[in-house]
Amino acid sequence: MKIRVNYILDEFSSLPTVKDFPAMITAARSRNIRFNLFVQSKNQLINRYNTEAETIQSNCNNIIFLTSREINLLSEISNLCGTMYDERISKPVVTISELQRLDKHNGEALILSGRFKPFISNLLDIDYFNVNTTEEPYLRKRKTEDSTRISFKVDNEIANINNLANRLNENHLVNENIVNDNESNMKDSTSKRRYYDKSDKYADLISHKVKKST
Repeated sequence: MKIRVNYILDEFSSLPTVKDFPAMITAARSRNIRFNLFVQSKNQLINRYNTEAETIQSNCNNIIFLTSREINLLSEISNLCGTMYDERISKPVVTISELQRLDKHNGEALILSGRFKPFISNLLDIDYFNVNTTEEPYLRKRKTEDSTRISFKVDNEIANINNLANRLNENHLVNENIVNDNESNMKDSTSKRRYYDKSDKYADLISHKVKKST
């Protein structure tokens, strides 16, 4: 086919048996057809397709493992991941215990893809994708994160500005009281210099105001 066709078969092992499906999945890749099969249990697949279940699985080039309590499946996945040697001692790359402890909340999944080495990745939550619009994937969550981050920064800036304004108002009231006190004192005094502020600028300003008032 000129255009790739993707079949997404959720709960595949619970669907009615698809006639000649092993032959279909075997020939699909060369015809630009891709099957995405989602199975909760391998035993369900075996019960549905009997001996043909092995043919179906062996034609799946990519396996994404989330979790399972089937010891046979766990052992099979661990064996597919291979072994490594530590001080001449052979041990699984991924143990059965590690497969059982994949973090669901962080979206951890074991991925076996073609001839690549197995690796554990963090899958994106479905909410990460905006399926209701034609926007590019990841945009909605990224926009939400950016807007939240910007809103947080703006709120902080507003709070800082308000705090600064309050401090300036307090300082202004204090300075105004000082100036008023100095002006009243200087009117009653014969020596204005005695009541000048330590700052020459304020002293000149006060002196100028007193002269204008007289």
